[in-house]
Amino acid sequence: MAFAVIEARVAAPLLPLSIVRSRTRGTSYLVMLLAAVGMFSMYLFLAYYLQRTLGFSPVLAGVAFLPMAVSVAIGSPRLPGQRSPPGSASGCPSRPDPRLPGSDSST
Repeated sequence: MAFAVIEARVAAPLLPLSIVRSRTRGTSYLVMLLAAVGMFSMYLFLAYYLQRTLGFSPVLAGVAFLPMAVSVAIGSPRLPGQRSPPGSASGCPSRPDPRLPGSDSST
């Protein structure tokens, strides 16, 4: 809350509030925030469950999270729609350019 008050008053804000006031952009930021809060709370409560209910030590509870972290690291680059076309820089999504006919890289 203090961040928003300070950013509204300074001459050159780090995050112009007009960006957040946009309905589409503000909603997408809120959804991403809620997704991150949900993900991190899941990790927190799962660690509590592993330690308190199942009797895992803190180190063993941390090791129990490794398969999930590894599967995310391996699986996330392979998501459909996030593939890089051959010869392009990695991390660039494969999307057609609507200005060029026949530029659909998925064919």
